[in-house]
Amino acid sequence: MGIEDVRRVLDNALLTMTDVRLVAAFESQRIPIRRLDLIWEWSKDQPIYPVWLVADLGENNVGVAFADGGYAAYGHPWGLIFLDDQYSGPDFSWYATLEECLRDSGYFEIGFD
Repeated sequence: MGIEDVRRVLDNALLTMTDVRLVAAFESQRIPIRRLDLIWEWSKDQPIYPVWLVADLGENNVGVAFADGGYAAYGHPWGLIFLDDQYSGPDFSWYATLEECLRDSGYFEIGFD
């Protein structure tokens, strides 16, 4: 998977989102996609998987990432990661959809219905 593949996945995820306010809020945090190789510490051999950083939330050194390994194998390809960490983080920071990831992050206070 490369940057263009991730861009297509991201664009499709944004198209499926139901709250245009959340899409607009996310777009303001979106950055050029870049690859990070992070350790998935929840396996005995601690493999390194690529994750694709798609947004920098600007607070607490947190970003939004997409992955096709690690938690993605369990149906959770969207994650909140610490940008200064070498690990992919805990399972509760990875989500089935981008919308779920953004809503649960606490970074977008737009008055959800």
